[in-house]
Amino acid sequence: MAVWSSWLCARFFAFAFFALCCLDASVLSKSVLAQEVEQGGSGVGPEGDAAEAVEAYKLGILLEQGGDSKAAFDWFVSAAERGHIDATYRLARAYAEGRGVLRNDKLAVLLFQTAVKAGHRDAMGGLGLMYFAGRGGLQRSSGKAEALLRSAAQGGSAQAMYNLANLYARSGSDRKADLSMAFVLLELAAQNGIKEAETLKQSVEAKLSAAQRSQIETLRTQWKNSIQANK
Repeated sequence: MAVWSSWLCARFFAFAFFALCCLDASVLSKSVLAQEVEQGGSGVGPEGDAAEAVEAYKLGILLEQGGDSKAAFDWFVSAAERGHIDATYRLARAYAEGRGVLRNDKLAVLLFQTAVKAGHRDAMGGLGLMYFAGRGGLQRSSGKAEALLRSAAQGGSAQAMYNLANLYARSGSDRKADLSMAFVLLELAAQNGIKEAETLKQSVEAKLSAAQRSQIETLRTQWKNSIQANK
């Protein structure tokens, strides 16, 4: 009986592994996905798995760029369970945005956290946005959001630069807008490939006072030095 039980257990986990890679994303088990990603999160594994993960991730990117979010999601799953952290981040975004899969904020937070533990800069920014909105069971905190976004931006994440600029461009109940900071971050984000940053930068620039304009060069130098130091 013990042998039979062990065989059934082994077959169950083999099936769970297959399902993770092949089943429709809308019916993927949250617990199985989280467990597999956590187990592979270090990025360490046999060379064959690492190579397959890279290829699966590349295919996911191509499919996403081609507009097939559902197929891209499935390939990101395949790459993530083999330890590909960029794919883990892509899965987190997919769940947060409902891209190629039903939106699931709690699973998005879990996957963001997994990628953050591995030092993924964009994932820090993504988790920051979840804190800012209070999504996925997180208590809303603009302070934690700003800290995560700032760490990601200082690490060179252009997306985090853009998102942090959006935060600084708006006043909140617990903070005042900082248009000088927002302008510099939008400038950096635009220089690093975030197309929508240019439009917002022009909008912020039109609102700058003379005093705020005088701060820009100092802030620009500080941010460039900080990013260089964190490379």
